[in-house]
Amino acid sequence: MNVTKIGKNVKEAGKHREEGRIIKRRVRDYCIVVWMEKKKRKSTSVEKDIEKITEKLIKNNKEMIKYLANR
Repeated sequence: MNVTKIGKNVKEAGKHREEGRIIKRRVRDYCIVVWMEKKKRKSTSVEKDIEKITEKLIKNNKEMIKYLANR
């Protein structure tokens, strides 16, 4: 699973649409896009993985921290 985009929109994620599945989640005004290969489409673990990825991104993404601090 790859996070292809974190930001205000998800236009860049379209390039992966044919190769797998795109899952979009909005978190604190940011749209996080997760791309999954077709072989790894088990929806039960997807939600948990998205939550983990989201938390890591919020902790590690300096731009998001600055954005949230300046609101």
